[in-house]
Amino acid sequence: MAHALSALFDPRRVLVVHGHTLDLLRNRLLDALPERTAGTVAISRVGTDAEGRFKAPAGKFDLALLLVPDEQLLAAVRCAAENGVARVLVAPGDTPTELTQACHVAADAGGCIMLGPHAFGMQRPHLQLNASLAEATAAPGNIAVISQSTSLTLAILDWAADTRVGFSLVSSAAPEGPVGVAQLLDFCATDPKTTAVALYMDTKPSTPAHTRRFMSALRACAASKPVVVLKPTGDGPPTDAPVVEVREDEAVFNTALSRAGAVRVWFFIQMFSAIKLLGSRQRPQGRRLAILSNSTAAARMAVDWGQRVRVRARATELSSTVSGAKSADVAQAWSVQISRALADEANDGVLIMVTPTATLTDAVIEELAALGKARTEAPDKPLLACVLGDARARPLRQIFEKHGIPALRTPEASVDAFGNLASFRYNQELLQQIPAPIAAHAPADLDGARALMQHVLDHEQRAMTGVTALSVLSAIGLPVARAAYATDATAAIMAAQQIGFPIVMKVQGEGIIQKSRGGGVALDLRNSRELQEALVQIKANAQRAYRSATVAGVLVQQMVTDSTAPDDAPELMLRVQRHRLFGPVISFGAGGTAAHLIDDAASELAPLNRFLAQRLIERTRVSQVLANRPDADQLMTGLQNLLLAVSEAVCELPQLSGIDINPIMVADGELKVADATLQLSREPIEPRDRYAHMVIHPYPADLVREATMRSGERYVLRPIRPEDARALQAFVKNDLSEESRYMRFISSMKELTPSMLKRYTQIDYDREMALVATLDDPQQLGTERIIGVSRWLLNRDATTAEYALAVGDGHQRQGVGGALMRMLEEVARKKHLKAIEGFVLNTNDGMLGLMTGLGYKSERYEDDPSMRRVWKALD
Repeated sequence: MAHALSALFDPRRVLVVHGHTLDLLRNRLLDALPERTAGTVAISRVGTDAEGRFKAPAGKFDLALLLVPDEQLLAAVRCAAENGVARVLVAPGDTPTELTQACHVAADAGGCIMLGPHAFGMQRPHLQLNASLAEATAAPGNIAVISQSTSLTLAILDWAADTRVGFSLVSSAAPEGPVGVAQLLDFCATDPKTTAVALYMDTKPSTPAHTRRFMSALRACAASKPVVVLKPTGDGPPTDAPVVEVREDEAVFNTALSRAGAVRVWFFIQMFSAIKLLGSRQRPQGRRLAILSNSTAAARMAVDWGQRVRVRARATELSSTVSGAKSADVAQAWSVQISRALADEANDGVLIMVTPTATLTDAVIEELAALGKARTEAPDKPLLACVLGDARARPLRQIFEKHGIPALRTPEASVDAFGNLASFRYNQELLQQIPAPIAAHAPADLDGARALMQHVLDHEQRAMTGVTALSVLSAIGLPVARAAYATDATAAIMAAQQIGFPIVMKVQGEGIIQKSRGGGVALDLRNSRELQEALVQIKANAQRAYRSATVAGVLVQQMVTDSTAPDDAPELMLRVQRHRLFGPVISFGAGGTAAHLIDDAASELAPLNRFLAQRLIERTRVSQVLANRPDADQLMTGLQNLLLAVSEAVCELPQLSGIDINPIMVADGELKVADATLQLSREPIEPRDRYAHMVIHPYPADLVREATMRSGERYVLRPIRPEDARALQAFVKNDLSEESRYMRFISSMKELTPSMLKRYTQIDYDREMALVATLDDPQQLGTERIIGVSRWLLNRDATTAEYALAVGDGHQRQGVGGALMRMLEEVARKKHLKAIEGFVLNTNDGMLGLMTGLGYKSERYEDDPSMRRVWKALD
């Protein structure tokens, strides 16, 4: 199905509507448009009457370009909608906001999507379509530019014209709306002309719903194409928000971009460099860069900058022994060095860095660039150039670029651009992580945790501390140090006897925070006498430190000691905060009383899996301390399990809005949670969307079910997972006949391509659903065999979805297909979809019969007479 913006960016027939009197910009746009662009787009012109209405020529138009004065704009938009024009593009201008809003309402009411007028406009270079503020049309290329800044977009186009960079699409983007950032990313994800995207954002999405849509679209686009994002710190003009709050907010946004598979850059010049390298289509497999330079000083600067941006750069001097030889000899000698560097498996990319000299002639660079373009060693390994300087260096850089080798101006920009491109591969690993259900890593009593939290909410409280908080953490599967609450000495002694000495005692009460600082903690109490004396002391300390607090009792807790390092065992912390836009953010790092001073923490968006949990741990300094312990392997596994349990809890318990666990004690290869505070939310829970508080949809474990075939054989229905790729390939190759494969894919293909496998198994559960029917594979114990697959993908209107279904030949007519479709419908209803539709070959009698029996309607598909549209309205 065509994207909703296809008529805007790939129109076949364009209707140009112009007024009688036009300003300079609209006149220029009108004069620049030919009758037919690039041999594919037909353009018709029509004038308006005094009110702005017009009579459209016969035929269907995909796009109306409105070049009319403001007083005629609303009437022209309405007229375009009445004439059945799918999309409306309004020429950029200073149209009043109220009029712009009225035009968007009119377009929406008429079933149109409108772009403009408060923006740069749009260019589609390969179609020679230019409806923008830029006078010249950009050169065709493979990079899409999406921007929320007109001035920056104009600067990019001006720079590109000088550096021979071309674009597939240049478009302004509203913060939200029918042609917002998310919708444009959606279009670029499937646009065959686009292989990379450069995105400039002024502001982040404004609501959780828009954030979810933005992240979903960004993940879909970055799954197959590099996306580089430039966004200034903060949103818009300076505000009164504290610096720390802004910094934390930006850190979460940066984490979200990485998790989505995108790469963030921070400076304008970085965006230019990134665009230049993206256009080369070369993707490094790592961060190791070989630098070949005729300048020792420049090479040193490049290596130094590599250390700052995590690029492992090593420099080699380009041979100078042929400096007096002919240019061909110089180029040949240097080319040998370059070829060796490209062939070296220790290098992930090669940078040629030169400073202009008397012997560095145009002919040398011409022959060197030609040899570089024609290279056969590692053709996919990035090869880039840096020519330092400006007046003399500019024509030399242009020679490299003419031969398809990106050329930059400075050592820092060159290394930085390579590093940003290398980050794309790492972020792709983050993008592909889809957490498995909790049963795979930790036991949990989520019902018990819900009951405890609801009890607190029923008593009009928002925070849980002490034994109550520890009980919830124990219920979700965390290793909690044994504890009991006591209001007096007798109860404290009884609790200590049951727990076992030595014990720790902590004062409890409303308004008491940071108990250790106020002297409210007693450690290593070994008998009842010490306990009684400490009880009096810590209560008195707390009363002095917190005069307005109410000391209610004490927490009596197991004393955790580490025999491997009793005086130097690290303390850890784990924190979860509900970000207003990006949902639960999990932080881990060094803990204890000085945690706020150490500032050693890393963060990641929930949900996590074992890979993400390990990467989160590794980003902290305290992980190196843990790695040097003799029980390191056991501790790492325990930390992963702890993080996974917390991740699952914040996914499945929307009431749990905050967690602060500090300290987590390390003892003899085990972890013990010693203290915690939980924050609860009173916000109503969306009954039809249990993950409405998440910006990244976790694995929907609630959809895992057992079923029975008509033959009596048991099988499992569940959502697909990334690790199903091999089983899915085996299903297509071995369980589907040639005829069945053709019926499903409308192709004679015998197996799925790697990109198709990735696309079908690494899905975003927020915008699509794929279900598999599986059996235990008797040939390989512990593995599953797929016998059927169904899926739906959200259409661009976000209210309907397109489905597909395939059942292995050996398990057809057993009820598997019907079960898969009924579950698909169930999920679609939870997503509030209005209908699902599929397109079935006229000759596929089995599928048509199945769907008719499930209550689907079958009708002729006008766009393809060989197909039928088979659809069902959802209640």
